[in-house]
Amino acid sequence: MAPARVFALSVAAVVDDTELTNEERESLVAKYGARAVEMLVLCNTMGHLDRPEDHENLKNETDLNAIRKRADFGEFVEKQ
Repeated sequence: MAPARVFALSVAAVVDDTELTNEERESLVAKYGARAVEMLVLCNTMGHLDRPEDHENLKNETDLNAIRKRADFGEFVEKQ
């Protein structure tokens, strides 16, 4: 799940970056957010999210907070 956490934390960093234009910020938030979810799907496919505690981590891991409101993240978590 570490790669997904990196991308989710990147979303959080971009949101607070005042040196970016709104357009740049929105683009990067979308790009990094989508990549974070892709990494979760890949981790799951590779069997890295098979344990019950992994499912709890998806719900409670604070590093993922920046992507929690994404529809694709919600759908992924529901399928677990």
